[in-house]
Amino acid sequence: MRKEEKKAAARLLRARGFSLAAIASRLGVTRTSVHYWLRGRRAAVPRLPAPVAKPNTAVRYMPVNGGASTICFHQPVSLPRVTFIDGPQAGARAEGAAA
Repeated sequence: MRKEEKKAAARLLRARGFSLAAIASRLGVTRTSVHYWLRGRRAAVPRLPAPVAKPNTAVRYMPVNGGASTICFHQPVSLPRVTFIDGPQAGARAEGAAA
């Protein structure tokens, strides 16, 4: 039996009231596989656009831990601009420069 046929059979058996464990044993797969087949795909989560640096803000990448070390990533965040750390804003003239 192909995978798609097993998925269709799992849906049919579930509609008839069989438990996930019973469906898994009949089809020769794990209960987890049956669970994923019946659950379907989750909708993709839309990603927000990255923040843009403005005269009073700076964009930095901060570590974000999603609850497990395998899904730790760096996410862009907008922070208040600190001239001493971030330098002058883009396009600003240095003090004392000729006009």
